[in-house]
Amino acid sequence: MGTVIEFQPWRVSELYPHIGKIMTQWGFLDFPVRAAVAAVHGLPAAKRIEQEPPRAMSRHLRFLRKTTRKIPELASFT
Repeated sequence: MGTVIEFQPWRVSELYPHIGKIMTQWGFLDFPVRAAVAAVHGLPAAKRIEQEPPRAMSRHLRFLRKTTRKIPELASFT
């Protein structure tokens, strides 16, 4: 069998700064993507591509990729 690692509660607090850094960096990524989706989804041509604004990050990225390919005004962003 493998090595058993003993749980040490006092070491959990060592993870807090790293978890905080990940959460902060996620916010720096998530906000601009959501803002771009909101701005693009306001275009009439984008609403014809997708009726409802996407909610999940994977759908956000797929929507932005699709709209930059299909809407000529957004082609410069590809």
